[in-house]
Amino acid sequence: MVQRDSSIQILLSILGVISLILVTVGVSFAFFTYEQEVQIENYGNKGKISLIYAKNMFSEQGIRIDTLEPVDDLSIKTSNDSKYVFDFRIVGTSSATFEIPYEITLRKSELSFLDENFVKVYLTEIDGEEEVDTPFTTTLQQPKTFQVLTQTGMISANEEIEKTIYKGLIPANQKNYEKKFRLRLWVSSDAIPMMENLLLQKKENQPFFDVKLNVYSEATTVTQGETVEATAITLDAPAPMVVNGTQTIRATFTPITTTNQTLTWTSSQPEVVSILPQADGTALLTAHSLGTAVIQATSQNGVCQNISVTVIDPNQPVS
Repeated sequence: MVQRDSSIQILLSILGVISLILVTVGVSFAFFTYEQEVQIENYGNKGKISLIYAKNMFSEQGIRIDTLEPVDDLSIKTSNDSKYVFDFRIVGTSSATFEIPYEITLRKSELSFLDENFVKVYLTEIDGEEEVDTPFTTTLQQPKTFQVLTQTGMISANEEIEKTIYKGLIPANQKNYEKKFRLRLWVSSDAIPMMENLLLQKKENQPFFDVKLNVYSEATTVTQGETVEATAITLDAPAPMVVNGTQTIRATFTPITTTNQTLTWTSSQPEVVSILPQADGTALLTAHSLGTAVIQATSQNGVCQNISVTVIDPNQPVS
């Protein structure tokens, strides 16, 4: 019995190492294997601008610092470590008569613990194989701290701190505008003397620093206290489910600066698929029996969006 348990432990260890290797390879090639397009706004007769980014295990729509690892600026400026690097691009089209000015911003999560003076931000524009400094995040070629970045003129839905890191312009009559960027975010070596106190003060599961990337045009500018109503909601397309299976779906508001992004979620057949709202605005679907349910998300001003979810028997052939 002891020998059998030992064999099982060895097998599990081998599988764990293989899984780690697969995860590492997946992260290394994330930009080439999986992209998710985030359509920020559709401007009608002006055109469209989109933020396109790659997901990896360290970041989704930005960078989260989960561990206190102060590093020097020189080494990070050339680093390609997925913990610090976030590649994305801005693509767009414009009409023959309208330009589209835009701003790329970083929105700091209110959960962030670390003082902004300890966080360095460095954005480069990628031109072929070269990286070119962008002026908003550098002074005399030295990366700036989050604290000294320019406050964005837009106010986010939760009025979290948001900083401008780039300003660009899609010229009129541009059909294939594209710019590639690389964002790096890290803890400055200035935090080293404070490390012991910082580690003692941080709450469990609280990120040291968490930012999300956004792009705006002048059409989505919001001033303090202004109310912006939702005009549309887009829901993730759900995959077919099996009994007892779960999946998470996300809603995207148009415009992205909708000030009240609270949703009411309902299921037409909760005995088939039930739905549970999550704190981050997503919704957790749970399958209970075979059939189809219509999931509806409704904004506070009455804008609705429906999607159908089917629970299938994996042993039955699909007709």
